[in-house]
Amino acid sequence: MKSKYPVTQISSGAGPAVHSYFDLCPESFDATRVLYYEFTEDSARNGYVMVATLNKSAKLPLRHDPTGEPCSGSSHEGVEQQWVDNNTIAYRGGERDHRETVICSIHDNSIRRLPGAIRMFSPVNGMGLNTSGTSRNDEPAVYLMDFQSGKTRRLFTRKDLFERHPWHDSIKDLDKIYFKHSKWTLDGKRFFVVFTNEGYDRPAGVRGVKSIFVADAGCSNIRYLCEFGHHPMWADDGTFAYAFDFRQDKMLNLVAHPIDGREAYPLLSNIHGWHASLNPEGTKVVTDVGAWKEKGNGALLLYDLKTGEYTELVIYKMVDASHAGCHAHPVWSRNGKRVYFNSSDTGVPQLYAIDLV
Repeated sequence: MKSKYPVTQISSGAGPAVHSYFDLCPESFDATRVLYYEFTEDSARNGYVMVATLNKSAKLPLRHDPTGEPCSGSSHEGVEQQWVDNNTIAYRGGERDHRETVICSIHDNSIRRLPGAIRMFSPVNGMGLNTSGTSRNDEPAVYLMDFQSGKTRRLFTRKDLFERHPWHDSIKDLDKIYFKHSKWTLDGKRFFVVFTNEGYDRPAGVRGVKSIFVADAGCSNIRYLCEFGHHPMWADDGTFAYAFDFRQDKMLNLVAHPIDGREAYPLLSNIHGWHASLNPEGTKVVTDVGAWKEKGNGALLLYDLKTGEYTELVIYKMVDASHAGCHAHPVWSRNGKRVYFNSSDTGVPQLYAIDLV
């Protein structure tokens, strides 16, 4: 691994380890702990949710398993483990036919279980979002999970959004539409969800749909926002969502979609990367790339929004860039001074942090 910046390995077990998806910060709100998922050494499916406790220099982790129970995760996002507050974590539990969310107290390791598999908890109001319901037989919909009461309720179905979609006259095969990527703004005032028929072989004449819908926290003011390319995110101030958009020359633009009705505009043009994460100040973007300079290498690039230029943060070995391999999923720390990322530089995926200041 090559970098001019200090790089620290956070995970320290023998098995592969990853933080969650690139829209979930693994760092606690008070920046004293880091959350990740670690596979057992002899398993490609089962593992444990781990907490690394950072010392004052935020460099040397101590680790422990807060639950003492194994859970089934993936190399792509673990079990979508995340912070509810500084002393509480949540992660996806259960199996395919019985989905649940495990709520665990870091203080006393006590556990609660909620119906439905968590996608994202709001960082301010204790409400969670999921798009899978409580079992595979549930109707595709967006569900709200109340952390305090333990209840889950359906917010809206694909039919509800279909009626609001500007293309509703040309969208066919509504049964092929599904939801994914439900995400809160940092202030918990609103969320978006992706409404799409991506991923199945559409017959001729069936229009591809990959849309973002936005709603206020109480599920009011539901409105269509945009079509997009891939990997949508919220800006920290919640005024726009951003995502990659494909161009005909196969390069990428990173595009902002304001929620106040203004037209979309490019944040960056001709950008390299798979996942893009905007820093808290909204001045820089970090992306991860594969086959960087030569096959078998990956890298993190740091773009300056003002100049459009980038610098290399780190270059690492990258043997398998598939979902079953290791995606870097770079994500900023709470204060914007670190970037957390996964890497298989040593041959085993592990979680790292790179300090920029």
